[in-house]
Amino acid sequence: MDKTAELPAGPALFHEEQYFRQPWVVVLVLGLAALIWYAMWQQLVRGVPFGTNPPPDGVLVAVWLLIGIGLPLFFYRLSLVNEVRMDGLYFRFHPLQWRWRHLGWGDLEAARVVTYHPLLDYGGWGIRVGTKGSAYIVAGKRGLLLKIREGSDLLIGSQRPEQFIEAMYATGHLRAEGPAAQ
Repeated sequence: MDKTAELPAGPALFHEEQYFRQPWVVVLVLGLAALIWYAMWQQLVRGVPFGTNPPPDGVLVAVWLLIGIGLPLFFYRLSLVNEVRMDGLYFRFHPLQWRWRHLGWGDLEAARVVTYHPLLDYGGWGIRVGTKGSAYIVAGKRGLLLKIREGSDLLIGSQRPEQFIEAMYATGHLRAEGPAAQ
C-alpha cells in the first residue's frame, strides 16, 4: 500500500466530499467560538474583566484567534475526500492530510458496504484507529469496509456507499464480497 501519493491526472470514476455539518458539531464549535467572542467584547471593548481570574489581554487575543476564529474555519474546511480511479482508491482528510492516501487494487482483497456506529464501533469521528481496524469517518453510519492484504481492515465512511463500491467494481480489479455483491 502506498502511504501517500499524488492524485493522478484524468477523471475520477467516483468523487465524494464530506464535511462536518452535523447540527451538534456546528452548535458545539460555534458555541465555543461565541463564548470567546463574548469574552473579547466583555474584557477588551467594555473594559470589564472576564471571569473571576481574567486572562491577560494578550492571552485572550491569542485564544480568540485560535478558538474564536481558527476553530470555526478549521471545521468549515475539514473534509473527507474519496476518489476511485483506474489505478486504485484515493482518500484524504483535508487539511489534516495534505497528501492523498492511496490503495492500489493489488492492496485490496475485497470491499463491502456496511452500516456501523461511529461511537460504539470506532470511538467517534475523524481518523480512528482501534480494535476493528482504522476508519475515516465524517458523518452518517454507512460506508465501505475494505479488507486490506497484509494489514487490518479499513472503514471509509460515505454518504453514497453503493455508488462508491460500484465504481470500484467497474474497474474490474476488485471482486465483490458480502451483501453488496448480490
